[in-house]
Amino acid sequence: MKKTIVVIVLSYVCSCTGGPLPRITLAWDPNQDKSVVGYNVYRSETSGCCYTKINKDPVSQPEYTDTAVKAGKRYYYRVTSVNSKGEEGIFSEEISGVPK
Repeated sequence: MKKTIVVIVLSYVCSCTGGPLPRITLAWDPNQDKSVVGYNVYRSETSGCCYTKINKDPVSQPEYTDTAVKAGKRYYYRVTSVNSKGEEGIFSEEISGVPK
């Protein structure tokens, strides 16, 4: 049985916007594999370590806004693709952002 491994590259690092609530918006190139049904987003407060999935269900669009952040604190993110069987691909490269 052939197993495909798909790598996701985040094409847009992050958008850190001000406003009533601090937030970080992530966006990435959609995965072209037809078996991909969504994405999981992981966050950490430490680079290279200890990521926690922050979405309940796979997100269907290649973007995510994280509102559970504190202004001035750096957060690190990785994304995985999820196929129709619920299997995850490998982690994307790490990116980071600081909401204002």
